[in-house]
Amino acid sequence: MPKRGPGTWKFNSSLLKEVNYVTAFWNAWKLLHFGTPGKKRKILFLLWLFARSNLELEHLSIADGARIRAREQWAEAGETSSSYFLHQEKSRAIKKQFTGIKNAQGAVVQSVSAIIRVWCIFYVQLFTAAVLVPSDQDFFINSLAHSLSPAEANLCDGIVTEAECLKALSKMNSNKSPGVDGLSYEFYSSFWSVLGADLVDVHNNCFSTGCLSFAQQTGLITLLYKKGDKLDTKNWRPISLLCTDYKILAKVLTNRLLLVLPTIVDLEQTCGVPGRFSSENVRVLKDIIDYDNCSNIGAATISLDQEKPFDRVDWNFMLRVLEQVNFDASLRAIFSLFERYEHASGAKLNVKKSHGLLIGSWKDRTDLPVPLNWSNVSITVLGCQIGNEVSVDWDGLIGKFQDQLCLWQGRHLSFRGRALIANVLGLSLFWYHATVFDVPTLVISQINKLLFPFVWGKKREWMARASVTQPLAAGGLGVVDVSRKVTSLRSIWLGRFLTVTNPHPWSSFFDYHVSLVFNDQDVLQLLARDNIPAYRVRKLPPFYASLVRAWIDVKGMKVGQLWVVPRPPLDPLPVAEFSARSAYGLLSKYQHTDHRSLAKFRDWGFSVEWKRVWASLLLWKFVRSVEDTAWLSFHGILPTADRLLHFKMNVNPSCFCGQPETLVHLFTSCPLVRDLLVWFTLQLNRYDPLVILTDGDILFGFSSASSIPLVFSALFGILQHQVWLARNKHRFENIAPCSQASLRKAKSTFRFMVRLQKRHNPVGQFTHEWLADGIVGSITDQGWIHFACDFIM
Repeated sequence: MPKRGPGTWKFNSSLLKEVNYVTAFWNAWKLLHFGTPGKKRKILFLLWLFARSNLELEHLSIADGARIRAREQWAEAGETSSSYFLHQEKSRAIKKQFTGIKNAQGAVVQSVSAIIRVWCIFYVQLFTAAVLVPSDQDFFINSLAHSLSPAEANLCDGIVTEAECLKALSKMNSNKSPGVDGLSYEFYSSFWSVLGADLVDVHNNCFSTGCLSFAQQTGLITLLYKKGDKLDTKNWRPISLLCTDYKILAKVLTNRLLLVLPTIVDLEQTCGVPGRFSSENVRVLKDIIDYDNCSNIGAATISLDQEKPFDRVDWNFMLRVLEQVNFDASLRAIFSLFERYEHASGAKLNVKKSHGLLIGSWKDRTDLPVPLNWSNVSITVLGCQIGNEVSVDWDGLIGKFQDQLCLWQGRHLSFRGRALIANVLGLSLFWYHATVFDVPTLVISQINKLLFPFVWGKKREWMARASVTQPLAAGGLGVVDVSRKVTSLRSIWLGRFLTVTNPHPWSSFFDYHVSLVFNDQDVLQLLARDNIPAYRVRKLPPFYASLVRAWIDVKGMKVGQLWVVPRPPLDPLPVAEFSARSAYGLLSKYQHTDHRSLAKFRDWGFSVEWKRVWASLLLWKFVRSVEDTAWLSFHGILPTADRLLHFKMNVNPSCFCGQPETLVHLFTSCPLVRDLLVWFTLQLNRYDPLVILTDGDILFGFSSASSIPLVFSALFGILQHQVWLARNKHRFENIAPCSQASLRKAKSTFRFMVRLQKRHNPVGQFTHEWLADGIVGSITDQGWIHFACDFIM
């Protein structure tokens, strides 16, 4: 079996978060005076070597390294799922490995040289252009109806500027594979003030000389296995890894083209053009199919796929067959046009991947000599299944959603981490289809039955869903409310209908259906009404009914000649500025309900600054288990004995100290926590001898008016977490609590947290807020934290 090669070097972008590395870079840069570009390159190369040989080994953990190599895009801060990452790394490596490959004759070769030769021949043939016909090129070029004005042409012309390059760089995604030089987007972003001007000069020199540098012309081809026979070259997708400086230049040119695309691309092309909405084409196709079926009009919808340039098809024979069987001349003309376009551009129609749908009175037609995959049931267009009496496969999407959640069950995630995964990797599966099609209430209910148990990590939900879906800053987890999200997606359609100068054809179907139900009123007249009867809205097709209901839900109105959405206490928002995001926020405000904890703690006599309390959860963002305990405690839903008894669960009502176990008792008066409070108060009084702890301070942290540094609130949150862990060990493992053991573990967690905070805070702020001006510790000349003895022993 061929031995796997060593791969190529890649700059580890995580080093840019290390203050020591960045400081070393800048110090080296400032101390040296550069006379030539060669000297600059030499210094940069030495710094790269420094990063590779020293800091990578010193700072990267095994788990994080495995995560990077496994190409895992999602990992929570503080997560230590080492075995998971190592397994994923191994799995990914196996997928990329092949022991042999078939040559053009179908024989399997296994030696390294033979494998390389097969791939070279394959890609030479793949990237070789087809022979084109100039006269056919002239035909299509002379048929172009749109052209740029001189002013528009100037937008695409001129030298590259530093502002353009920086804008392009800022829009690029992080954690992407670099090219042969190994330098990432993050590297250029961090050191743009050093490299930016020189890079712009390089780009403009390329334009003036008409030649890119060697690195810019070089790409690394990596192969990704798709499916099927691993010995077949066609089942491996080539990915070209290009240098970041080249991609910055390409992005600059792309941004220029985006400025003029709406001028030269017809309105029917909705994908990839700024200001247009690709789902409109899917919507109008669905409406056409429904209308033709209802009216029994014979028609066909075809989905054509462009084949790779090196494929060959004898279209002359196909066209003769079409003519011989007397098929529609218009359809023959379409295929003749494709043949002519192929001769002009080198593109080909991929017959195997092209599909046709028979609708209306043509559903049972059998004389179909056109070489497509015909169906009278459904076809897939832009990722959506459309057809005759065919609905969205919501069950299939729900199955994928469930599978995605199951993939994360083995990860040690916090509540916030689970909420993020559910939102970004789970619920995102539905949003595209939910944008184009109506989502039944039953489907939303099925999604919620999977969503919320995953977020809680168990079957029981300890808090109302209306609280869980509130933003993080308001004490929720930010879990997306599916029903609210679907309604907010309708705002995209409403905005386009009410503001676009040249409306898309789907708008005509909207007007048509509204006029049938509302006695010849059009959509504009309907939406301007103060009262829209719900019983009539239900008579509209489901999708268009959801548009009208969304307008009602956001309380849209017409003021003079302007369509607006109210948003008290601010001025009304013009529909032209209305988005799905703003609609979701507005709906959340209308449907807001207070957390039950607000009334609960108020009844218990606590006056709480809730906005500050929710913000304080960020103190433990690097120790998510502590954050989870604090979040549950702040909401008063930590599963203490009194709460479990409230849910009719059979548990011992007593704390390990013999007193009734409640949240307030466990964290304020239990002997275990009192022992920890003695030590905590001693440290606090070293900073401020006059401060007196109240139960409110213990449960919710110090008030915003207090001058107490953040570190003390963070420290006590860790102590409370250790009390909770000791309680669980006693209740479930019958291990007696020990204040010294709990304090020792709390100190260890505390030191870890403070070290992480040092990386994310300016020195002055860190010294005051996290070292309490020397009470917790100090920073040495070497930049290390020297903790006070009480925080070590």
